Amino acid sequence: MLDPVFQDVRSRNYQIVTLRCGVLRSSPPRLTNVRWYRNGEPVRMPPLDPKDVPELRFKLEPTSDGSYECRVSNAAGTSSCTFNVS
Repeated sequence: MLDPVFQDVRSRNYQIVTLRCGVLRSSPPRLTNVRWYRNGEPVRMPPLDPKDVPELRFKLEPTSDGSYECRVSNAAGTSSCTFNVS
């Protein structure tokens, strides 16, 4: 189970934005895969340690607003949370 499931994020351009997808409950507890998407397209980023809280940090540019989705997986299945960034 993830928190938040959906969140509006508003920030001024050229400010650092941090999106966090907190895992509230997970059985098994270890995440096997974490992926971020912007407007449905994969976001390139270095691999994350599955023990860390999935987060995405970036400087908000005029062209970087949109819908961001974090998908996390483990042996039990996949969950996602969405952020509307503007």
